[in-house]
Amino acid sequence: MSTPSMRMQLTTRAPLAVPSLVVGVLSAVLLVFGPVLFALIAAVGAIVMGGIALADVKSHGYQGHGFAVGGMIVSGTVLALAFIFMVSTAG
Repeated sequence: MSTPSMRMQLTTRAPLAVPSLVVGVLSAVLLVFGPVLFALIAAVGAIVMGGIALADVKSHGYQGHGFAVGGMIVSGTVLALAFIFMVSTAG
């Protein structure tokens, strides 16, 4: 009796999809607990990584669309909140 061969299904995810989400969440943590400037830098980086990941999803057929979009949404929210915070404390 032979055992059935098990085929591993490899799923390819866009290389920058998960880092986009991680850096986006990190920017939110920095906005609350750290310097606002670092949060802004991290948020812009996460948006750039998410954009690259979305381009990879579209052109190469990778997975990870949700991670990339999630990172961009979190980072966009951080950018908006940081801008509001800076404007409100400037006066």
